[in-house]
Amino acid sequence: MTKGYKYYSIGELSEISGATIRTLQYYDQIGLLEAKRNESNLRYYTEKDLILLQQILFHKRVVDQLNLTLQRGVITGFLGSNGAGKSTTMKMMISLVHPTTGQVLIEREEYRNLKEPLKKIGALIDPSALDENLTGRQHLAFIATAAGIDLSRVDEMISMAGLEEVKNKKIKSFSLGMKQR
Repeated sequence: MTKGYKYYSIGELSEISGATIRTLQYYDQIGLLEAKRNESNLRYYTEKDLILLQQILFHKRVVDQLNLTLQRGVITGFLGSNGAGKSTTMKMMISLVHPTTGQVLIEREEYRNLKEPLKKIGALIDPSALDENLTGRQHLAFIATAAGIDLSRVDEMISMAGLEEVKNKKIKSFSLGMKQR
């Protein structure tokens, strides 16, 4: 399966009505979706497929006409109610989901075309992806090392996020807000 996408089987979409599933399968059949088959030949659908389906069925745009400029070296968070498009926007920024129109550029390039993307932008979509047995500093040092980022930036980012007092505590003791920062 394509790396970078979370896939959903029909069985995992149990909250979706039968008519919606038939619509999903129809759009898949005519080639509008990026669905893939796994080794057991089951059909899996990407988050992008589900967003497209939602837009088609409910005429609902998840993110509509967003124009955003972020400043280098500034930590930026998104605030909004559930379903407002915060996670979808971040996924579009790092090429996990592609906008149906428009583009996302980081220093005039799409994320997937950047030579060293982790040196340009960092994003945490799901705080449960953190290894809770590491300290906050250890986690950031691990990411920095993997990305070839100077370790001096770790303490700089911890300070910028206001987490100096907890940098050596295990992530499992962090609140959700601390994990997101």
